[in-house]
Amino acid sequence: MNLSNPIWEKFDLKNNLIKEYQYWNLLIRKNHVKLGSCVAILKRDAYPLSEVMPEEMAEYAILSKEVENSLRKSFDPHTIHHMALMFTDKHIHFHIIPRHNKSISFAGMDWDDDGIADPLIQKRAVVHQDVLNQVRNTIKENV
Repeated sequence: MNLSNPIWEKFDLKNNLIKEYQYWNLLIRKNHVKLGSCVAILKRDAYPLSEVMPEEMAEYAILSKEVENSLRKSFDPHTIHHMALMFTDKHIHFHIIPRHNKSISFAGMDWDDDGIADPLIQKRAVVHQDVLNQVRNTIKENV
């Protein structure tokens, strides 16, 4: 894993790691627009998505099942999106965004989903690392 790649600092590997897999790291999203938002980042440097190897995608299927089960146990979303956008970060990663059809109170905050089709455009004040830690730990407990 190339720790000098800026993606690890952007998503704050040190503070936001939920689980390390052989090929992927699962992190809580620092820019936390929906409760339980995560990002799965390929550990090796690769881009575009067509560079993913079959064994890496096979492991992503396992990661997906685990994180979806954990998110359901943790926050009961009504659906979960997986998005490989890579508009800015030219490194293979998937945003994993749960959607909620009801308000949830967690970590001293009320979490509302604005219902806009694009789950990444909701504006939310910066979520403090203490709150992110609580979200991360809840997901981690249920993986």
